[in-house]
Amino acid sequence: MKLTRTMLLAALLAGTMPAAPAVADEWRSLDEGIRPSEQLVIGGQPTAALLREAAEAGIELVVNFRPAGEEDLDYDEAALVAELGLAYLQVPVAKQGSLTEENVRLFDAVLERVGEQPALMHCSTGNRVGAMFALHAARYRGMDTEAAVALGKAHGLTHFEDEVRAELAHDAKERAQP
Repeated sequence: MKLTRTMLLAALLAGTMPAAPAVADEWRSLDEGIRPSEQLVIGGQPTAALLREAAEAGIELVVNFRPAGEEDLDYDEAALVAELGLAYLQVPVAKQGSLTEENVRLFDAVLERVGEQPALMHCSTGNRVGAMFALHAARYRGMDTEAAVALGKAHGLTHFEDEVRAELAHDAKERAQP
């Protein structure tokens, strides 16, 4: 059993397994996270056991998109991540009204910090992570709305899609004004 799990994690980190949808409440294992690239896993709030599994699997950085006080955890995530020897970043994206230019700029800085290192990004479901990827793609990489939304969906975007589209429509309207 232990060998099989290790082999599955190795395959997952090598990018040879297909991405599976993130579990909203908790992940039972890393293989239930969204895998948009070899070095990135996205999902909902990880359990302490999942963070330990992530460290064992080679994850080096955890990025939490939940603002302080939103979590109702039975452990201190930042402290556990530090204890495991991983880096920890927090991008406080609230559930409503948080798809701001400031948060997208902060997300850009996070992506610079993440670089190519193996990282786990999460909020409560993965939706906010996907929303930030979509907005970043449009604003910083010049993607059109449809391509940016598709990228966001590949990174966990679900019920924030309308809000993302509204933000991008607002951006296009501002660019069109003299």
